[in-house]
Amino acid sequence: MHFVKLVAPLVFTGLSSATQGFDTFLGPVFDIHSSTNVFSPFGGDDITRELSTYCENITNTSLMIAARVTSIYADEPLFSFYYSTDQNKNVDEGTVFRIGSVSKLFTIYTLLISESYDIFSRWIGDFIPELVAPTEAAPILNTTNSFERLTANWSEITIGALGSHMAGIARDYNLGDLANLPHTPGLPNLTHSVSPGCTDENSAPTCSRSDFLAAIQKRDAVFEAFQTPAYSNNAFRLLGYVVEKITNKNYSASLRSLVLEPLGLKSTFASKPQDILGAILTNATDSGWSDDIGDETPSGGLYSTVKDLCSLGEAILSSRRLSRLDTRRWLKPSAHTSSLFLSIGMPWEIYRTNISGRVVDLYCKSGSIGTYNSWLILVPDYGIVISELVASSGDLPLPPRLADIVTTRTLQVIADRQARMQRLVGWYHRRSAATTSVESDSLQLVVPSEGPGLEVRRWFSNGIDFLQVADDYSRSTGSGSLLSVRLYPAILSEDGRELRLRAVFLTDHSPKSGLTVAQMGGVPQLFGQATEAWDNVDQLTYGGQALDEFIFQVDSIVDAVTVRIPGLRVTMTKDVS
Repeated sequence: MHFVKLVAPLVFTGLSSATQGFDTFLGPVFDIHSSTNVFSPFGGDDITRELSTYCENITNTSLMIAARVTSIYADEPLFSFYYSTDQNKNVDEGTVFRIGSVSKLFTIYTLLISESYDIFSRWIGDFIPELVAPTEAAPILNTTNSFERLTANWSEITIGALGSHMAGIARDYNLGDLANLPHTPGLPNLTHSVSPGCTDENSAPTCSRSDFLAAIQKRDAVFEAFQTPAYSNNAFRLLGYVVEKITNKNYSASLRSLVLEPLGLKSTFASKPQDILGAILTNATDSGWSDDIGDETPSGGLYSTVKDLCSLGEAILSSRRLSRLDTRRWLKPSAHTSSLFLSIGMPWEIYRTNISGRVVDLYCKSGSIGTYNSWLILVPDYGIVISELVASSGDLPLPPRLADIVTTRTLQVIADRQARMQRLVGWYHRRSAATTSVESDSLQLVVPSEGPGLEVRRWFSNGIDFLQVADDYSRSTGSGSLLSVRLYPAILSEDGRELRLRAVFLTDHSPKSGLTVAQMGGVPQLFGQATEAWDNVDQLTYGGQALDEFIFQVDSIVDAVTVRIPGLRVTMTKDVS
């Protein structure tokens, strides 16, 4: 890389549009306030038919499904879908389902509201003194044949480690322990003294806090803290105790006072609501509707509706109960998994997808319990929330498939609408004199025929073709020929009246697709093919002012009025003709 050069794109040769990518910043690529029509309800007839056909092709299975799509920029849902094979039970936005591990999101949100983001750096022993003191030495791996246990080093475990599944502790306490079932051939007999005395299933008494804390300190560590994500329900049971310590209330009361009541989530419950409200297949016992999982509730015991889950997601994206800073910090990965497409947050499962040639991050939390499966999906780049709740009598790939269909189709609709309803598109001018036809300064912005962002089609500065100047400069620095210049949102003022965009200069020396791993001579190109936008932004300046910054002023009717380019010391007015 040259010390100073123009920003490079993701250029593709011989790739289909499905794998084509563009060099962008992480985050929105359009002004999300561009038009209220972008976030108006879409009939969704095609999506409804696709979902209905998929459900109808599933035979010998009882189903109840609720799905809902909302936006923080719209008052009405964008799309909804309800389905039931029970002729006596209709499903709608108010039907209550068990949400399983989506409960973990409520637990983290409660901690954030009560203590702010700083809570994640606190040591777990500050809140649960029964755990090992921070001065106690870490356990040493035994090298003999005595099978000595290597327990977790609690002195290294923080609230954030627990919330991001990075604590390396056991997944469950006695949930699913085969010793609670009739003897299985091939397993050794256990004496009563080592057999679990309680469980958080209906087959044995519910485990108490003292039972749990005594047992978890005896369990082997899975990994060292902060080594790799390892899913842990135990971590969120501990976080439930942390909530109680901080608020001096039980978990249910804390959740109600800090989250449910302020957000108006009247159909979300920490214990079983009336059966008449629920999506119950067969009966309340066999479906898992009535299972009381005790202190595991912060991990997976809540009940809710698609309406309430969407309201929760909108509150998160709107920073309704948190500062905007804490929201931005929270909606980021904490660790990667071994998949190129999945990272982990607190407690997010962050999936990465390709929308119109760019990476879009989906902040998700999924859950399952009994016959119930749930998804809550936040798309910060688009201000979109998707919730999906399923009750099914069969073991099906249905819930993730439905989430695939609803999420993909929704983002395709929104991305297409934004491309057609871009309020910054048009000509901007500043003439040197009223009597001359020569444009001293002008800028034309268009929606590109392919890919995201806004394209600079023409750009004149002091009567000179500035795109040609940029091309000459790029060639002189060895950065290649300029292909195009695209603008992407960087900072939006709180009142939405000022939009600061940054330019990405695309050249023919750009790396290959950031969405695939290219090869050269049979060797994967591991380096030099990723996005360079993040590396080169704000690099080119003139007299201490950025040449890649474009500042738009917007009037009260949400139309662009002017654009200022600080590096060129020029302000241009939009042509309204």
